[in-house]
Amino acid sequence: MKIEIKELINIEMTLEILEKLPDYRVTKEKIEHNQRDVLFGVLCSMFVGNIEIKDKHNWLEINFNEKYFKRMIGKENEELKIPSYSTIRRMIINIDSTILEEMFRAYFIPKVEFNKKTQLAVDGKTMNGSGRKGKYTVKRNVGMLNVVETASKIVIAHRELGAKKSEIPEFQKVLEMEFSDKPFLYTFDALNTQVESLNGIEAKGKRYLAKVKGNQKTLLKQVHQAFEEESAKRIILSWKRKIKESLLKGING
Repeated sequence: MKIEIKELINIEMTLEILEKLPDYRVTKEKIEHNQRDVLFGVLCSMFVGNIEIKDKHNWLEINFNEKYFKRMIGKENEELKIPSYSTIRRMIINIDSTILEEMFRAYFIPKVEFNKKTQLAVDGKTMNGSGRKGKYTVKRNVGMLNVVETASKIVIAHRELGAKKSEIPEFQKVLEMEFSDKPFLYTFDALNTQVESLNGIEAKGKRYLAKVKGNQKTLLKQVHQAFEEESAKRIILSWKRKIKESLLKGING
């Protein structure tokens, strides 16, 4: 079964984001290719399975001037010049990922309905196919720390990771993002159950559901102690209430 591009991505939203992306090229009068159109073509190529730049270039050579593609980008009556391999490569390399991620957040955060039942799941994942193994270089697959609103399944923010251990400082940066003033519950795995992170969440007045593993001995001990203290407080309060009720019953007896 053939899958259409429009079934894989929100065309209007994608074009809107790419249109706002700063263009690294300085000499505007010499520009032959529209950055938005080329990057949109690159995304379409990736969604149908092309990973290498040469494969993306081959896809664009075949599809860039097809009616269906020009209809998607609103240029049905124009003859588009097909970008070269080096043009595609330069555009991809020169994308400011920080600005792109900020634009990404600005677009998606308003689409989430925040309330006391909202859950934001934070977890790191490796992107298959993002690594490279060449003759002289080896690049590991890229890791991303994603913030997912569980009801809508919308990724509202993400941070690029270096090694697995970098999830912890990147999660602490997530706590400072612009949605942190809204009502929600954080959920995350045991790796991010760190005292500094938990204190940061509490300082923001947020709630969280944390996991603690057996190898986090000190933290696990503190959790057990906190629950025991809370349980003891509840028992004492229960006793006090029963004693008060008995006394009142005796007086009113």
